[in-house]
Amino acid sequence: MKITIVLILTIVRITTSGQGFAGKYQDYFGHSLELKKDSTFRSDWRFDLIHVWATGQWTVSGKTLTLKFIGVYDTLSSVGKSDSLVLSIDEQSNKINKEEFLVTALISGGQNKDEFSDRFYRRGKRLFLTKKNGRPSKSRRHGIWPQKTWPWGYKKWPTCFMKQD
Repeated sequence: MKITIVLILTIVRITTSGQGFAGKYQDYFGHSLELKKDSTFRSDWRFDLIHVWATGQWTVSGKTLTLKFIGVYDTLSSVGKSDSLVLSIDEQSNKINKEEFLVTALISGGQNKDEFSDRFYRRGKRLFLTKKNGRPSKSRRHGIWPQKTWPWGYKKWPTCFMKQD
């Protein structure tokens, strides 16, 4: 009887361990991160006319969140050549021709996993970027535009993601 209770509690603990991480997060620099309950995510960065995004799966180990980026590809078909895969401009895989591919080159942004971090440390409702040693980074950055100079210098913003309620 004790073994079945321990087994049931262990299964419940494993299935709900990442549920606290699910939700929408945002930082001060235009990045947003949506962690869905089915262990998938969508990360966006918007500034002016630029929109960069990435999708994939997330896992939790203790208080560390790890993102695994999964690319979405279109099939580029050319006359007289074999088909090839190219990164898609949207979240749907399609078959495109050369002209449609050239139009995507003119768009600012698109799918780019290199724009986003892949490891975070959770503390309360915040996700901190992690250093190479796995510890949370508490660094602060200047904003994009110059700001009013205070007696102690320019205002710096935290680099963490805050959970939106």
